[in-house]
Amino acid sequence: EKMRSECDYAVQREYRIIRSDGAFRWVHENIRNSCDKSGKPQMVEGAMYDISDRKKAEAEVMRLASFPEVNPQPICEVSLSGKVTYLNPAAQKTFPDLEEKGLQHPWLSGFESELVPLFERENRQYWNREVQVAGAWFEQNMYFVLSSRIIRIYGNDITKRKLVEQQLNVANQQRNNIIEF
Repeated sequence: EKMRSECDYAVQREYRIIRSDGAFRWVHENIRNSCDKSGKPQMVEGAMYDISDRKKAEAEVMRLASFPEVNPQPICEVSLSGKVTYLNPAAQKTFPDLEEKGLQHPWLSGFESELVPLFERENRQYWNREVQVAGAWFEQNMYFVLSSRIIRIYGNDITKRKLVEQQLNVANQQRNNIIEF
């Protein structure tokens, strides 16, 4: 309605169309009206662009971006200066104080003294370690992203495994004590 009543009214919109061959395509449309000397809209002009490839790429980016978001294990990203730049929902739930404590949090223990030198000076791109946080054990698989100078840390709760290892160590010690007796 505004296109018919307002001078120099412009609209941009995106929508799907069905081509004559039955294929769906996404289009971006720019429309603008032109007015006569009295200010009455006289003509509508515009252009329509096929943006199907862009929409497909956006959908792929969204699909890939969902991977860390739905991962049930903690994932975080930390700059070499120690700033937490990303926490997936599992990391936020497991370590609600990680952003606040930063490098003082046990999840990031040894970050400046051990990890940064490994990645920056020794040119490592990958590292693996185990850390204990509030009684739980986590395996951390870390990847250094050189282009953005960040470390991505993928956690895996290994508390049950560590408890079994402790039980095995106790059993082995008891066995060794019996054998020595």
